[in-house]
Formats: sequence, C-alpha cells, structure tokens
Amino acid sequence: MANFEVTGTAADITAPIVDVSTLKVSQKTATAGDTVKVSVKVTDETEINSVQIVYRRPKTYNDSSTLFLDYNVTTGYYEGI
Repeated sequence: MANFEVTGTAADITAPIVDVSTLKVSQKTATAGDTVKVSVKVTDETEINSVQIVYRRPKTYNDSSTLFLDYNVTTGYYEGI
C-alpha cells in the first residue's frame, strides 16, 4: 500500500441546509400525465453539485422515484418537473 498526503484542502463536513418552509409543489392533486413542478431553496457553505427529491408513488408506496432539481438563477430555487 502506498503512503500519500493530500494538502491544501479542507473537508466539507457541514451538511447543506434544505429550507423546508420554501418547498413548493405546483398542484395539490395530480392525475397520470399531469406535469407537477417542485421547487425548494437549498444552501451550502460550499458548492452544491446536485439536489434530488425521492418520493413514493401513491397507492403502491413501495415504488419510489427520484426527481433531479436544477438551480434557477432567477428564483434562487432548485426546481424540477
């Protein structure tokens, strides 16, 4: 095993802050085929590489999906459809 040292870096040990109070869903109810927009503010002391929401599908609850959110510079929210 090789020995090595990494210098000039600092570990990011602080979790991002998800401001749950800013969570917005464009519709309270939806049917198959509807487009639903989800947005939320997330901040971090360093760069945020990705924001994802994992949700369970109604009725089955054992089947989950992941929604990847993109940063909207205008609103300051991470948004996904």
